[in-house]
Amino acid sequence: RLGPVSVATAAHRLAKLLRSRRQNMQGPLRDRCLQDIQGPLLSNLEELGPQAVANITWALATLACSDEKLLGRVTEIAGKKLSELQGRHLSNLAWS
Repeated sequence: RLGPVSVATAAHRLAKLLRSRRQNMQGPLRDRCLQDIQGPLLSNLEELGPQAVANITWALATLACSDEKLLGRVTEIAGKKLSELQGRHLSNLAWS
């Protein structure tokens, strides 16, 4: 089982990798990455720290995630952690 930091790191790196290869940002590879990361993300959301929340929101925005359930849960967790977020975290959330 991936822990919260590992899941956030995996999501961030997948988004960064696919972003560097623009042709992969739309299509089956992106969809597969989002599908594969969704379960671990959802099961770790409550344990995420501020940096992980910021990284995940950036990754999901970069991957153009449109999964309302996942985005809703991430948004809910970000709202709960709002008092813990610093400027750099808020910057990622605002961009996302």
